[in-house]
Amino acid sequence: MSYQITSQQNERIKRLVRLRDRRHRNSEGVFVVEGSRLFKRAVESGLHPLEVYASTPVEGHETTTVAPEVLDKASYRSKSEGVIAVFEQWSLGLDNIADRSLVLVTEDIEKPGNVGAMLRTAAAAGASGVVAVGEPVDVFNPNALRASTGAIFSVPMAAGSWDEIGSWLTRTQLIATSPEATAAIWDVDMTGPTAIAVGAEDVGLSDRAFELATQTVTIPQADGATDSLNASVAAGIALFEGVRQRSRSPE
Repeated sequence: MSYQITSQQNERIKRLVRLRDRRHRNSEGVFVVEGSRLFKRAVESGLHPLEVYASTPVEGHETTTVAPEVLDKASYRSKSEGVIAVFEQWSLGLDNIADRSLVLVTEDIEKPGNVGAMLRTAAAAGASGVVAVGEPVDVFNPNALRASTGAIFSVPMAAGSWDEIGSWLTRTQLIATSPEATAAIWDVDMTGPTAIAVGAEDVGLSDRAFELATQTVTIPQADGATDSLNASVAAGIALFEGVRQRSRSPE
């Protein structure tokens, strides 16, 4: 077929390469989705692509066709999955999350893959939202998007400070997780509106998180086990304990 872009030196291809960098994404207020599955989930969630680049036309969308080897150059991976699309970023205000029945709060989770995995787990648990605290989380990082398998498009997400979240969590208990706690996660009633806070693997939650917490719990581990769980694993255990309790509670 005849491609519209055939050169790796094309300015639009160079721009896609630059958008791998957070600074360039934020300056334009956009993010990049790669692969037909992730693209489909973005569109099904109601998002509308600003630009679509693909090796073959994408049905229902105006497509700039690109030679496969050139599309590979634009991909953040070594080989593209056939489609790369640009979407507009959205705000991460706390008003994104209207339902506070089961919320995951993360603090200083820097690795994009962990962020994506937590979103994916939150989606599987039916969580009503995910809130990021601390260092600005790059939820639009390609690795975060990929690890979320599209959950970023379905799970409401927000970011804010502990002071903002403390005011926002009205009539919602905040459960902090810590390896030093004495109460086990399953000893705490999570059948009511609950926010579960998980910190970074190296330092855990901040003092401010524990000040705001209604209760502090631990996830018991076998004697001699590693000193910490992966943050996304800890989040999954805590969220699904909430799901388990709710499934057994009377109507």
